Amino acid sequence: MGISMQTPRAVATALFCAALTGLGAATAGAAEFSADVHSTAPGGQAMNGKLWVKGERMRQEFTMMGQRTVMILDLSTGTNTMVDDANRIYFEMQAPDTGYGQLGDEDPLAAMADREELGSEEVSGYDCLKVRYTFHDPQMGASTQWIARDLDFPVKIVATMPAGETVTRYSNIREGGVDDALLRVPDGYRRMTMPGMGMGMGAPGGGM
Repeated sequence: MGISMQTPRAVATALFCAALTGLGAATAGAAEFSADVHSTAPGGQAMNGKLWVKGERMRQEFTMMGQRTVMILDLSTGTNTMVDDANRIYFEMQAPDTGYGQLGDEDPLAAMADREELGSEEVSGYDCLKVRYTFHDPQMGASTQWIARDLDFPVKIVATMPAGETVTRYSNIREGGVDDALLRVPDGYRRMTMPGMGMGMGAPGGGM
């Protein structure tokens, strides 16, 4: 089923989870790997999918309420692209300002959050540095990330906001072998606009 047939809440939830991944990736330069993704949003809405990361680009595929959503995030430009393969169209949105394009900095989130290191833990088979970010904007709440040292990427993210808690975990991580074709819109797809769909960081509304 194409994006044009999805409910607004389904699309909003997909955008929100893509934003969470972007927040995590902004903390460091990303390695090259693929992984399975499981995310649970406030209200119990669950999404399962896959993630591909290579350099400053990443692709997420989620299945939610029986519908498939594809998001391609370019960290260098802060652009989030939703791809509708069924209708051969795509939508471009500006991702929130999380330090995109500043991956060479020690911590691009420093300007928007207070950072606290909470020690080391093993998650998904990786030795991780556990870090908690408390954002200056109360609506963004806090984000606890388990950053795999070998990947320089968070393999678990817990986002706590006024609307509730969202937990995202990455498993079955496979390093290397990411095809560049997965990280761009296929040739021949038409660019469309999606009225009313922003990319704010507020969590999707309740009742999901």
